[in-house]
Amino acid sequence: MGIALATATAPRIGKPKVMAAGLAVAAVGYLALAVIQSDSGITHLVSALAVVSIGIGGVSAVVTEMISSAAPPERAGAASALAETSAEFGGTLGIAVLGSVGTAVYRSQTDAQAPAGLTSGQRAAAEETLGGAVDTAATLPDQTAKALPKVAFDAFGHEMRITAVASVVVTADGAVLIVSLLRKSRQPGSGADPAAGSERTTGHGGRLSDDLPVKAPAS
Repeated sequence: MGIALATATAPRIGKPKVMAAGLAVAAVGYLALAVIQSDSGITHLVSALAVVSIGIGGVSAVVTEMISSAAPPERAGAASALAETSAEFGGTLGIAVLGSVGTAVYRSQTDAQAPAGLTSGQRAAAEETLGGAVDTAATLPDQTAKALPKVAFDAFGHEMRITAVASVVVTADGAVLIVSLLRKSRQPGSGADPAAGSERTTGHGGRLSDDLPVKAPAS
């Protein structure tokens, strides 16, 4: 849906505005994730992730098209591959960084609030992953078995909120940066519109570079 909306609106309002709008939409989705609780329900989670996907999908479509169209025809394939590789690398890097932050938050909160009576091995398994905490709880006495999953789910929810807030900051800053650069590019004396091409058409159907003089036809 995000790709279709971006493709349809880019020719009308411009690609930079579509990119800024897409990042703003993604920020709204991340903001919805930032307020999620352990008892919020699957509808809240799925809806927030859908909004994020719509925003990021639109941005990705526009960026890929801009990179491909900026390359010479004979290098279009390489440019498209480079855009795809950059997107994959950026996604992997974001998962690695935010995942590391989230894991640290989860382990810290689980360690601080874990119920008494756990062995060092059980505590380590509960702090490793949410699934490990649930599996460990199945081997514990009733009282501890009820307390450990609650601690783990609360810690996981806190982890998600922290990473979502970080994502809000990144996407919102990206949207502001694009709008700021767009405004500067349109100020008097700033040069040509960055969205415009680098060539112009002569009255005789040919194309000339902007930095070359136009010669009058010989009489």
